[in-house]
Amino acid sequence: MKRLTSVIMVFLAVLSLPGCSHKTTTLPENTFYSLVQSDILTARAQTYAFSENGKQLASANIKLQDGEYYALDESRNYYIAGARANDNLLTIQGKQSSFHLLDNPHYSGSTAICFENGITYSSMNGNMDEKEGYLSLVVARDTSTKKTLYKTVVPLFAHDMDVIGDDLYLVGDNQGPNHNSAVITIVNKQNGTIISTQTYQQFSSFSSLVTLGNALFLLGQSTLSSAKEIFTLQDGDISELPHRQKGDVIDGGDILNIYPCEGKLLVLKANELLLMDKTGTVLSRYEDEKMSEGSHDIQIVDGTIYDIKTPFPEFDYDTTTITQFDSQTLRKHGHVTLHVKRLPNQIVIVKPALEEKKRQPHMRENSSSPPHLLRKPVEWQLLYE
Repeated sequence: MKRLTSVIMVFLAVLSLPGCSHKTTTLPENTFYSLVQSDILTARAQTYAFSENGKQLASANIKLQDGEYYALDESRNYYIAGARANDNLLTIQGKQSSFHLLDNPHYSGSTAICFENGITYSSMNGNMDEKEGYLSLVVARDTSTKKTLYKTVVPLFAHDMDVIGDDLYLVGDNQGPNHNSAVITIVNKQNGTIISTQTYQQFSSFSSLVTLGNALFLLGQSTLSSAKEIFTLQDGDISELPHRQKGDVIDGGDILNIYPCEGKLLVLKANELLLMDKTGTVLSRYEDEKMSEGSHDIQIVDGTIYDIKTPFPEFDYDTTTITQFDSQTLRKHGHVTLHVKRLPNQIVIVKPALEEKKRQPHMRENSSSPPHLLRKPVEWQLLYE
């Protein structure tokens, strides 16, 4: 998931009002790749549908500004949120519609989102408090009723968030007047109550979290280095991977992101992909110097890794390449190119949900919740009444 730190503030509202929906568009029935592009400073955006072999099936103009973050639910319905503007796009069973969180288009956008069982969770860009430092607003919204379920003020700038069991985990940082540390906050996903908040002064930020069973991995930066490294979290303690040694995946540098991949950890670096086990042992590796010619997003669907490469402007900017790999061996299967004139932000969704499916209990690799950092609930006061 792409992430961008926005500087526009959102006032922490307390009204619980239904979202505002707009024109609905529908993806064709044989859509394999859904592509959404948006401008940074205006609400100019476009959505495209492509077949599995890269043939364009349809396109439409939509209202969306700076759509930078996306989240998929268990059926591959998807939610896209704007970073600078409070513009949001929801696609359920192939039907796309837009809305504003808290029914107000004038708030700024989100910094991290997730989507599970018909509920979208968004950490909205917030305010600076003299005592607590940075405060964001977590908003849970029911996609069927279009109503806000709760709003919770959390003491961090969130870079990533995910549902783990009954809880919502947020990771990021708090660079306030008296803070300069990484932060993890756990929220009860049902009612928005903060379960715990833990700060780590030896780290400047956490940018991603991944769970495999009861193991939780963090991609973060220590205060001693600007390079991102992979750490594990257990009972509130952060530690290095057991197999961290010179020349391995950690000290190689240029780690861009981490992903859960069928019981293993997939590591995206500037010029390579790595599969490793929970101890940090590298199992498979794929290297390609041309990977650094663009930005990348990874999605794993039905045993296949899809590496979505969006070229930088100095390369073939209007051609998006999607390379497929075996999720066990990193053996390359082939690639597809999508040709479309670019807008600054682009998100590709592989195999989006196109029809209604009977909802099953949400079983995922992280269904076993890691132990809470702190057991005692923590309450934060809203800034604006």
